[in-house]
Amino acid sequence: MKKMIFGVGKTLYNNWRYIEKYYAPNLAIDNNPDLWGKIDEVTGLTCISPNDLLLYTPLEILITVGDPYSADNISSQLSGMGIKPEYLIEKIKEWSAYEKLPSEFYIQNENK
Repeated sequence: MKKMIFGVGKTLYNNWRYIEKYYAPNLAIDNNPDLWGKIDEVTGLTCISPNDLLLYTPLEILITVGDPYSADNISSQLSGMGIKPEYLIEKIKEWSAYEKLPSEFYIQNENK
């Protein structure tokens, strides 16, 4: 199964550590034609056009756009192609259960 992320930008970059670790995408998709066919410098993923994603089956898509309005538009765009995507915010909730909190979040017991 090909795993893809939809949205190459700040939200992807800010969460790349977790996306790479828990999702491990194969390709990126974006509506910006300037990105199509290029390898993203941060993620190393090749970006394809939304029309090209239909060449890959089966596939799984994670929307990595932070703006809820844009994410919903992308979801509608994909639904029109018969694809049901997942949202990054929902996956982060799931993945965070596996992550240890940084040490500064733990309460230090001064009576030791």
